[in-house]
Amino acid sequence: EREVLKAMKRLNEKEVYVVKNRIMSDEPLTLQEIGTHLKLSRERVRQIESEALKKLRKELITSTYLAA
Repeated sequence: EREVLKAMKRLNEKEVYVVKNRIMSDEPLTLQEIGTHLKLSRERVRQIESEALKKLRKELITSTYLAA
């Protein structure tokens, strides 16, 4: 969990909001709900989510590799 929170520091505000409310939440919001809040389309929220997850994966793989 600590590694994920550290990796999230690499994300911008919108990406953090999307990840926290779509993936890390006990009651995840829909793309539509997040889009309404951020004044974005569902498709744009989906794109932001996808980019954020790519960044997190890359950061976690890099930190795991460097720690080994």
